[in-house]
Amino acid sequence: MGPNHHLSFNCKEAEIYVIDGGHHAYIENQELFKNAVLRFVKR
Repeated sequence: MGPNHHLSFNCKEAEIYVIDGGHHAYIENQELFKNAVLRFVKR
């Protein structure tokens, strides 16, 4: 999996957020990850 892995998915409603981190951005940057998920779900 690399930085362009998301391009292999066919999702018309996709939103891309770049979150700095190592292997687990959802742990390393919890607030940014949470906000990205909430923005997507709320729209």
